[in-house]
Amino acid sequence: GAYETIIDGQGVHRGLLCDSGESIDTVIDGFTFRNGQAVDYDWGDGVLWNLGGGLCCLNASSPRILNSIIENNHAQFGGGIYGYTTHMKLDTCLIQNNTADDYGGGVNTSHESRFVANNCHFAGNTAGLGGGALSFAENDEPLITTCLFTENSTPLAGGVAFVEESSLPTFIDCRFEDNNSGESG
Repeated sequence: GAYETIIDGQGVHRGLLCDSGESIDTVIDGFTFRNGQAVDYDWGDGVLWNLGGGLCCLNASSPRILNSIIENNHAQFGGGIYGYTTHMKLDTCLIQNNTADDYGGGVNTSHESRFVANNCHFAGNTAGLGGGALSFAENDEPLITTCLFTENSTPLAGGVAFVEESSLPTFIDCRFEDNNSGESG
């Protein structure tokens, strides 16, 4: 389980990269991803992006992440987890103390992603610009149910969730405690 099976990035590399179209049949169950540091990702155009310190899911990769802990990771986008055109699902996970320089301290997804989280706890995550716990952009349709958000922070646009460009989030039976933002919610 997560307390026994640890992938430690030791502050120099990411925990896991899925970028080959892994399907929802890919199950990551009972791991701890800690101390990950995102490494620059090249989309093939020479522009480097620093994405997902703990886990990074790109190019329609859509794993299910269950009974796992994502903690103390760092990236420019998605300190704990980053997803691009992903349909990832989290269930019974603890996402804590992750940091993003820009967006999504805990999780950042974008570009027609479909993010689902159930029974997860987002705690103590921070982002330099927006979305201390979560950040969604560009036609995401996140579904978040029975999740707890505590002590997440960001200076702008929400300590808990930053939503832009047609994102359509749904929060059901979630609890928000002691999150903070310098301004805008």
